[in-house]
Amino acid sequence: MHGPGSAADSSVATLEPITLSEVQHRVLAEDELLLDLYLGPEVSLLLAVTKRTCRVIRLPAESELEHKIRSQHEMLAQRPQPGEIASSEAVLLTAGEAMGDLLLADLDDLITASRWILYSPDAVFNLLPLAAMLPAGTELAWSRIPSATILARLRKDRASDPGQSSSGILALVGGRKDASRPLFGARREAQVLVNRFKGVEVRTYTRNLAAQSDSLSDSLSLADLARYEILHLAAHTAVNDETPWQSSVILPGFGSEGRLAASSIATNSFDTRLAVLAACESGGGRILSGEGVLGLTSAFLSAGVPAVVATLWPVDDAITAQIMSRFYDELAAGHEVGDALQIARQVVRNDPATSHPFFWAGYTLVGDAHIKVALQRYWPVRRCILGGLGLLALALFLFSFRRPA
Repeated sequence: MHGPGSAADSSVATLEPITLSEVQHRVLAEDELLLDLYLGPEVSLLLAVTKRTCRVIRLPAESELEHKIRSQHEMLAQRPQPGEIASSEAVLLTAGEAMGDLLLADLDDLITASRWILYSPDAVFNLLPLAAMLPAGTELAWSRIPSATILARLRKDRASDPGQSSSGILALVGGRKDASRPLFGARREAQVLVNRFKGVEVRTYTRNLAAQSDSLSDSLSLADLARYEILHLAAHTAVNDETPWQSSVILPGFGSEGRLAASSIATNSFDTRLAVLAACESGGGRILSGEGVLGLTSAFLSAGVPAVVATLWPVDDAITAQIMSRFYDELAAGHEVGDALQIARQVVRNDPATSHPFFWAGYTLVGDAHIKVALQRYWPVRRCILGGLGLLALALFLFSFRRPA
């Protein structure tokens, strides 16, 4: 959140750290629990904060935790072989329970009393989703935040929002690794949005078919992106660990460099309410102690987007399409962003074929979970036709029993 060097947005660069009292009285809701991690060379700390309570849990030094966390992340991010799903899932369950016991053992009463956990990881803990550390069977909703200070700014912006100034969905579809053809799953995701919801525009960016528009003939600029309520980016990403603000979404034909860079996003102002980064490891980036993972997710938050859906490791193409389909259905039903993603994850988790954490745990929400977006559905044509035929059959049936005058 420090911004890309001297070009940093001044509103981000001058953020004042928030106090504990302000977090409790102005930021947190009654049913929320904030877990704020700080890793250190000698001792690490976990702050557990609700509106009325603050507990400090002492943890081992970062060096004692790092190897375990990286090993667990590698197992989570590795697609399980068909014959090893059960055994791999059991190993991950054991590792997750051990890490959960270390972090959360003294917080059972606070977790039970909460509906939402706001998880602010630090350093190497950014590699793990909180779901991987919660007890088996726990369906508690959670979201990630870079810090309590950033959460306070996002919620202040939401409270002062005069009204909806953005509308519609823009889906940007990228190409395969050779950039010659669109990603199949990404194209399918975009088509589902077009078929189900009003106000959807799709742009396909590949080397051979740069900036093809499914609905408009003109090309888009970065400023154009900011006017949409939802941005859905289904493309490969390039994560730069050394200079995180050079991380980008690869879109051949977009702008002069064929990519949407984090630095460009961070130095603009977006009216967008939700950004969905349906791409491999879109939540990655350089780890910055105290402020979470820098990169594309923080760039969108810097630009004023209050909620960003991202992934923590290379994700399964078919599962992504399934999760995104259910996610948008839940948004259209009026659910908040956090609830919608939690439901979509849980559906995949409850299926024995995809219960392994690799398939669902990497999808994470960064930012304010309580954002709502306006989605207007098309009335399904098939249902209309079937309904019309049913009414016609009923009318004919009733007519056949009418007595002659």
